[in-house]
Amino acid sequence: VDADGMMVCNVDDLELIEGAGGELAVTGILVGAAALVPRFSGRLGSWLREMWVSLGVQYAARDVPLHLPLDLVEHVGSDVRIRVPREGLLDRQPASGPGTAQRRMDDLLGMDVVRDGERLGHVLDVRLQPRKKESRMLVVS
Repeated sequence: VDADGMMVCNVDDLELIEGAGGELAVTGILVGAAALVPRFSGRLGSWLREMWVSLGVQYAARDVPLHLPLDLVEHVGSDVRIRVPREGLLDRQPASGPGTAQRRMDDLLGMDVVRDGERLGHVLDVRLQPRKKESRMLVVS
């Protein structure tokens, strides 16, 4: 929801940046079919992604989701409130900077949890801790 109370979009995934020390931080909100379709698993997910890309071959960045930087977010609750108007707000996800790796929250969910070579289960949920001064949220567990 924007500064004027108007809906901007649905959150389809979150952008994670992996720092040099291996820590993960949420740095943006990913929006649109390019963010949503890869979340479908199995043959259906593969087929949907193929169809999505092939229906718009004239668009070079068809597979790159729209992006909303986390520093524009004012409040996260049952909705996400941003501090600016929505006009011209969404743009394609930028490439990651040097020394960082870009990930998606969907990549993290479902991963195996391994400790000392023993498989303990899968990641089912993620807890985030706000880092106001850095305009991001750190994945803490």
